[in-house]
Amino acid sequence: MLKKIFILIFLLVQGILLYATIQRPDIFIYNGKEYRLTAIEYPKKYLNIYSLGIKPIMLTTACWRGYIATYSISQNNKLILSQLYTNNGNNINNEIPIINGVLPNISTPDRLVNEYKDYRILDYNNIDLFIEYTGYIIISLYGNIENIKLNFINGELINTQEISSQDLQKNYKIINW
Repeated sequence: MLKKIFILIFLLVQGILLYATIQRPDIFIYNGKEYRLTAIEYPKKYLNIYSLGIKPIMLTTACWRGYIATYSISQNNKLILSQLYTNNGNNINNEIPIINGVLPNISTPDRLVNEYKDYRILDYNNIDLFIEYTGYIIISLYGNIENIKLNFINGELINTQEISSQDLQKNYKIINW
């Protein structure tokens, strides 16, 4: 009996994993290339979207957390939030925050179901919001063909290091958005 329960649980978990949608990662622009954010040493100290006054809900099944952020390094080697694609939740009365002096472009998705009739897309560009983060982040080209570890102290880029795909898989916790 215990064996049957174990097999049932195993098959259930495998089925959930099989049908899970791959999540959209955050983007990191570095040296003119678009990378995806792959690992963060201290994720709770990185960016708290709620501290910006945003209350996102799921954008699509590929974006359960409700936002996609784009980061970059400023000319003076500072970590910045460059762009943010999100929403105001499903309540039109939710305030649309100004982030670092920037108002978003606001749009309504083409197809909405009744429960999301007040849903608005917020597309913030050129935010240039300084992120005071200490720790490493790893960015990767799709397929992990190029991985770079960026080390920050108080939001300033201190150094970089190339990481092999094998080292990335073995020694770092990859973000499961």
